[in-house]
Amino acid sequence: PAAWRPYLIASPNHVAPDPPPGPEHPDYARDLAEVRTLGAADSIARTADQTEVARFWAQPSLSIYTVATRASLTALDASIRERVELVTVLHVVTLDAQIVGYAAGERHPRWRPGRALGGPARNGWTPLIPPEPAEPEFPCLQTTYCGAAEVVLTALAGHPSAVPLRLGPRTYTDWRQLTAECVDAGVWGGLHLRTSAAAGAALGRRVAFRGLSRWSGHAV
Repeated sequence: PAAWRPYLIASPNHVAPDPPPGPEHPDYARDLAEVRTLGAADSIARTADQTEVARFWAQPSLSIYTVATRASLTALDASIRERVELVTVLHVVTLDAQIVGYAAGERHPRWRPGRALGGPARNGWTPLIPPEPAEPEFPCLQTTYCGAAEVVLTALAGHPSAVPLRLGPRTYTDWRQLTAECVDAGVWGGLHLRTSAAAGAALGRRVAFRGLSRWSGHAV
């Protein structure tokens, strides 16, 4: 996917994230310690709500946001044309975000937490949500998707504050809540370092702002 051309982004380099901290950096040690403690399958520090969040976000982002978008369209006072445009823009922008995310992952390869911590063969550590996906550690592609979707849905559908958005066991009144929760889920599920998850969300937002600015009538 990193070799694909984005639809609305001239080049992935225009929105590329800064390199992540290396293993010698204090932030890396901090992130790794957090995942070791909260992201382990047998963690006693992770709360029941944190476990619920991690398991909820173990499903694909597309599945979550398909349900969320349908709910938003139901409550939205808009024409058929506007509804179709919203869905179209959402898919185009989030696809661009994934393409840009893969490109960044190829430039900055990093070990997943499980490998960085030695895995079960060396020290018995396993993530809450196995197996680790064959996707970049940096940036987290799921939060990249969420950051992009957040900007598009906020711009075209507004926040679901009047009628709270219910997705399974979770309830939201702001698209930013989904993104923030997805960032946490990557850590609590043992799949990503927090820096990688946060960088993905920021990257997705940048892609979306740039994409919307190129989409006729929706400059931001």
